[in-house]
Amino acid sequence: MEAVQAVALPPVLASDGPRPQILDLSHLRRFTMGSVAFEREVVGLFIAELPKTLAGLERAQTAAEWHMAAHTLKGSALGIGACRLAQAAREAERMKYLSPAERTETMSQIKAAILDVVGEAARLRLV
Repeated sequence: MEAVQAVALPPVLASDGPRPQILDLSHLRRFTMGSVAFEREVVGLFIAELPKTLAGLERAQTAAEWHMAAHTLKGSALGIGACRLAQAAREAERMKYLSPAERTETMSQIKAAILDVVGEAARLRLV
């Protein structure tokens, strides 16, 4: 049986610290073992799933639904090294109750972070 190598997750910085990078390429390259084709596949799958993940947040009717959708987004963002998006999702995940204004602001932050990831992936020719 092959040994499974542990992959370190990229850091997600505290909200009062420096702004995390959009895409941690060193993490992504460790995860994909340096295969550019695999990088493109993983990032492409992540981006393809974003509308469904975002819809889960938008449809959330309870704190538990919101938490699960934010947790899912955070985990998948961390998986590819999308640190800024993971931070936004982590902050959303920590919120217990969202007023309509908080929900609008949080969704705006998440959508902006998603646009950053998509733009950075395009700039790096990963999609």
